[in-house]
Amino acid sequence: MEIKKCFDSNGFPDYDYIMGQNIPFIVITGGRGIGKTFGALYWHIKNKQYFMYLRRTQVQVDTIASDEFNVFRSINVKKGTNIYCFKKGQNYICAPAIYDDKGKLKQNGESIGIVSSLATLSNKRGFSADNITTIIFDEVIPEKHERPIKGEDEVFQNAYETINRNRELEGETPVRCIMTTNSNGVNSKILNTFGIVPILERMHKQGKRIYINANRTLLIINMEDSPISERKKTTLLYSLVDKSSEFYKMAISNSFSEFEQKTKSEDLRQYKPVVTVGKITIYKHKSQNTYYCTYHRSGTCDYYPDTEMEIKKAQRRYNFIKTAYFENKIIFESISCKVDFELYYNI
Repeated sequence: MEIKKCFDSNGFPDYDYIMGQNIPFIVITGGRGIGKTFGALYWHIKNKQYFMYLRRTQVQVDTIASDEFNVFRSINVKKGTNIYCFKKGQNYICAPAIYDDKGKLKQNGESIGIVSSLATLSNKRGFSADNITTIIFDEVIPEKHERPIKGEDEVFQNAYETINRNRELEGETPVRCIMTTNSNGVNSKILNTFGIVPILERMHKQGKRIYINANRTLLIINMEDSPISERKKTTLLYSLVDKSSEFYKMAISNSFSEFEQKTKSEDLRQYKPVVTVGKITIYKHKSQNTYYCTYHRSGTCDYYPDTEMEIKKAQRRYNFIKTAYFENKIIFESISCKVDFELYYNI
């Protein structure tokens, strides 16, 4: 698979090529405004594939489902469609619309998809989803000011299981999932649980743009070389913004700032274990006031399983470790290890 073929003749993501790979889980990272969401939605509309458009929070869903901030507005303008969102409980359906005699939008055709939030799905089980072919999870990595959702990874896994059900056991195609994101950071519990953060880190270090796992169930595309991002460099905002700023790196360069941070593997013989929290173990240097955080567990120390109650206990009892973090006294084995630490300590 070639990265150049992932862009169409206008420089936008080529979803005909991407979806033609027939890989069920696709993660696409890229700068702002390069067509990740537009392309994913329009491909499903064009090919009459019923989808669930998913965001993390209900506030986000209510915003993009409103007439003023309609997520389909750009598609309507550029492709001549007239798709709007209509409230159905806490979710929305997407459907063609017309204005009635009173100037009010009303549905004018069958639903083509659903808009929902991860927060809403956390309270739902057993709903009918036989017609959903794809989950389009937009902005899967939260922005830095966003609060984490409790058990975010498990909520998504349960939602996928509910929608997919026994399709594969019955010889049917599994539900596809497209996850799109800017490089806001890698503090995503979902991506880390699926083992995607360390893959992104390796791709960054090796300068790779495409990753496909051995059994072709996971595709990761880093659209750092987007022609649209290249053109946007000359627009007003980005000509004024500091090129070394995190915003510029995220919006234009699609660069995860965390991958620029130093990580290293330390000699555990120089450390003694302090505490194991979930998957990570934190050690203290025997002669210096520094700590080391790693996935390797050696020696004897307190252990707190990865549950909400146990994590809170660890936070209270070992709060001094959080202080050490803010004082830059912790060495991390890897970026994914750092992500887990920050998630456990609500940083």
